[in-house]
Amino acid sequence: MQIMSALGIPQSGRHDMRSALAMRFGVTCLLALAALCSSQPVRAQTGEAVCGNPFTSWFGPFDYRKAPKEALRNVETNHFTVQVEQLIRGVTTETKSMGKDVAYVLGVFPNHHRALLTMMRMGERDGTDPPRGASLPIECWFDRALRFARDDTVSRLLYALWLRKKGRTEESLFQTRTAEADAKDNPLAHYNVGMSYFELGQFEQAAAAARRAQELGLTHPELINRLKSVNQWSEPEPKP
Repeated sequence: MQIMSALGIPQSGRHDMRSALAMRFGVTCLLALAALCSSQPVRAQTGEAVCGNPFTSWFGPFDYRKAPKEALRNVETNHFTVQVEQLIRGVTTETKSMGKDVAYVLGVFPNHHRALLTMMRMGERDGTDPPRGASLPIECWFDRALRFARDDTVSRLLYALWLRKKGRTEESLFQTRTAEADAKDNPLAHYNVGMSYFELGQFEQAAAAARRAQELGLTHPELINRLKSVNQWSEPEPKP
């Protein structure tokens, strides 16, 4: 009561003032919460409960890297035409939806590299997630691919690319490091890891991956040229 009087508020107005202060406090909290939410990247949940089980499909599922050629040809002919991959139009009779066609391909081949890239590009072009007709968020398709084929470095680096574009740098770096561990003696995998490191600004790791690719026989110059352009490349010492 003394506080209310000291503020010059009439006794009869105490209830109204308390209501006004509570309302003001509530609005302030909501604005602060909205600002906090808007400053944080939106992250989709993953895992089987959200994204489903990639190991179940009425046809397949098959590992894209070693899928039966007949199965691959049949699915791509009917659902992954050049027009679908170039985001021109779908082939599904009911909806003509590219998202539905690409989702079908990823249902049969969860780690279909070109279909994953197409799904990502579709979301970027249309500004929608999930892409129209796709039924699942884009991150779910990467999650399914990597649960299905954990050692697939191409799928993992595509996921790293998507994460980097979403501003999720630390997660992108984690996926790149995991791909590096899975690259083993595959020169192209090390080269792609190096490209991912370069895009993340990790030039020392990019140079190390480029040298490893060189050691394994890959001579493609683009990564080295990029490193040279930022003064981050030195030729390895010749072996005796």
